[in-house]
Amino acid sequence: MRIQKRWQLAEQAFETGNLTLAESHFHDLLRFPEFALVARFRLSQIAGKRGNLRAAAEQTLAAVNDRVAPDPEGLSTLVDRLLTLGEAEAAVSVAERPALLQSRDVRALSDAGRTLYYNDLTDQAFHLLSRCVELGADGSRLHHMLGGCHLRRGDIEAAERSYRRSLELEPGAPPVHWSLAKLRRQVPESNHVDVLRGLLETPPARPDDEAVLCYALFKELDDLGDHAAAWPWLERGMQLQRGQSGYDINAELALLERIESVDAELPPPTPATTPDAATVSPIFIVGLPRAGSTLLERAFGLHSQVHGGGELTDFPRQVRMSLNLASSAQLDESHVAAMTHLDPLDLGRRYRKHVAWRAQGKTRLTDKLPVNFRFIGAILRAMPDARIVHIHRDPVAACFANLREYFFGGNYGYSYEQEEVATYVRAHRRLMATFDQRYPGRVLSLPYAELASSPDVALQRTFEHCGLVWEPQCGQVERNTAQVSTASATQVREPIHTRSVAHWRNYEAQLQPMIDALGALATAGDPA
Repeated sequence: MRIQKRWQLAEQAFETGNLTLAESHFHDLLRFPEFALVARFRLSQIAGKRGNLRAAAEQTLAAVNDRVAPDPEGLSTLVDRLLTLGEAEAAVSVAERPALLQSRDVRALSDAGRTLYYNDLTDQAFHLLSRCVELGADGSRLHHMLGGCHLRRGDIEAAERSYRRSLELEPGAPPVHWSLAKLRRQVPESNHVDVLRGLLETPPARPDDEAVLCYALFKELDDLGDHAAAWPWLERGMQLQRGQSGYDINAELALLERIESVDAELPPPTPATTPDAATVSPIFIVGLPRAGSTLLERAFGLHSQVHGGGELTDFPRQVRMSLNLASSAQLDESHVAAMTHLDPLDLGRRYRKHVAWRAQGKTRLTDKLPVNFRFIGAILRAMPDARIVHIHRDPVAACFANLREYFFGGNYGYSYEQEEVATYVRAHRRLMATFDQRYPGRVLSLPYAELASSPDVALQRTFEHCGLVWEPQCGQVERNTAQVSTASATQVREPIHTRSVAHWRNYEAQLQPMIDALGALATAGDPA
């Protein structure tokens, strides 16, 4: 049978749902380099349709080692598929292949670069996106991503040039205006307030585009100290975001309660063990977004034994892989219900395997994905040598920090409404208090105010908890030149300061609904 005919039969079987026949045909096609890559994609999809997440990942990983035709478009798709399945190390290896990196296929380069960029693999994204520019590409979105790469790498001037070029090509691009607003603290002699007001005179058709412009204008007016003019724009931005988010606070609360109850059914973790120099030992920094986790990680990253990993999605991904649940990327009821069947040793092995390459030869690695607080019990059972630090702010300050941040991708849906953010923060505190009682001494509580006002004292206490010898340079976070991929990319390159500790007081009257919803928590402060 001719190869092309076999391919047509395989595709026909796949499209009509005859997965067994399709699988047989695609396996046959693996022998031919020109079809091997797309055949692997189909085999991975078939495994996914059958609910076998591990097999889907295995088929995609096998494509990395197959004898395949050097097709830039296929390699770009492979990068995307690998990252979707949490195989970042393999995706990086594919992205660095000359067949892709030195390609003249701008579409393949930009697609792979975009995928890498949004997965915080900045160096690899930068190389591919820069190659696009070398080949003559000149799109607004391309320059916006390049600006983001420059920002993450600490080159503020280059980031601004890229953002400016992006706006020359698309003057009304809302995400770029937000990036410019966030790039630095705005001052009277240099800001974009008039431009943003002009754009909002005739708002964009899409609510999310209007929302991001509102958040940008709030940020700039807030920088300028015009708090009375700033607040209505934040309020408008939150209303727009909440109106389209589809977020269900009651479902979120039910999920957190379910996490607590399921965790109580599981056996207690083994006692903490000393980190082993023969393997990478993780330090999890958990808490709410905008609570100071990036600042803390920057301090860790200056230690001779620690590499800052950033906000890694590997732990929740490997929970799903260990459970073999092909479901949504977000934690949901199916994951929580299945946690009683989780093999902690398998989970620990999987996680270490997937993050070891990120440590760059260091023995310790930080992982500061905020939502990992939901997995504290699983972390302690999977890796007795892991250390966990919970960084937290005064509840009112924590709520306001979440309200004022524009989270792309619809993450943190509670942050668009005052009562909901207060409700979420209260639920978060309750769950953390439960874990503190259930696992005494295993999670260090670190108030952000302590870190900001007495950094060396706070850091020495934190490092001791993590089994690290104090190194004085760790208190000078401005010396850390490593990349930053979070919303704090500009601020954390400054020395540690207390400027934002009580910033919310500028809006105390407007925030009264949130303060009332916090109840006693609003006046309790931020105990250690």
